[in-house]
Amino acid sequence: MKKVLTAAVLAVCSLAAQADDFSYKGVKLGETMEQFQAALPLYECKGDACTYTRDSCAPNSMGGTTDAFVQRLAECREGTSFGGGLVTYGRAKFIDGKFASLYLIFPMAHARVVGDALEEKYGKPTTVDTKPVKNRAGAEFDNWVKTWTKGDADLVARLRASQIDEGSVSIRSAAAKAEEQARQQQQTKAGAKDF
Repeated sequence: MKKVLTAAVLAVCSLAAQADDFSYKGVKLGETMEQFQAALPLYECKGDACTYTRDSCAPNSMGGTTDAFVQRLAECREGTSFGGGLVTYGRAKFIDGKFASLYLIFPMAHARVVGDALEEKYGKPTTVDTKPVKNRAGAEFDNWVKTWTKGDADLVARLRASQIDEGSVSIRSAAAKAEEQARQQQQTKAGAKDF
């Protein structure tokens, strides 16, 4: 009986974790830029996007003492971290004033932590691809791409992003995916005329 009860409790907890919306520092897809700025004041917002770079938050040539730099770096990390990972770059995009997509880059060691934290929060990914990646010299590196889908939104975590030594997370709403698809179609049509 205890085993059945334990299994039932675990199933309920798993479903509760699956019910969470994709978010960043408590800001969910569809919320306003003002809500995003209030939760993430280290991001600089202009037009339809908010951007963060670690170097702009705590530049190496900040001046002052080492202690001041270390303190500022800690503030930057705490204010922008995602799933326990140090964000080195972040970009949030807004469509019609609503939070539509997010792209974050981490050092690769932090990407592993983020991947595990995402599984803890959202449960097993919808898909996992573990094909290794190769660099230009032909060296092969382990890799994973984990995708979670909730309704029309998706979250994709990559151990290795555009650079071998950094990982990434992207979150996209249905509106962001539709905009991206329309942009790709326009580029394809323009490209077809460029022969």
